[in-house]
Amino acid sequence: LEIARGLIHHPKVLFLDDKPVRHELFTTWCHGADHCYGYDDCVKLLRLGKYDVVSLDHDLGEEDELCIPGITNKYQTGTDVAKFIAKLVQKPNMASLHTYNAMGAISMASILNAAGIKTMRVPFGFDKTIYSHLTELVKS
Repeated sequence: LEIARGLIHHPKVLFLDDKPVRHELFTTWCHGADHCYGYDDCVKLLRLGKYDVVSLDHDLGEEDELCIPGITNKYQTGTDVAKFIAKLVQKPNMASLHTYNAMGAISMASILNAAGIKTMRVPFGFDKTIYSHLTELVKS
């Protein structure tokens, strides 16, 4: 917690993932985060205000019946979200990339780092302490 002039600041966190079970687990690690399940929801929340930290998945809805196996770019991914974030005037301080998709994580990190946003890759569930110590990560 950051204490300034007697006020306590909790970092504003946004969690993006298309799997509900991950939202349930994330809530136990990081209380008070805003949650979104896809590109459209995420963009709406990002337009409403500044986030200190975003935690991003890459493959959003790939198992959706509207997607045809073997055909790419049929849905928006975490890379699309990263491109949107990079254009924001008020960017997050950092991004945690919790995707298991290594190439997707590299793509998102490249875009976000170029926009001046610190990134770290922690595939979901590997280290829940990362999420419980977000204030220290935001300060550094």
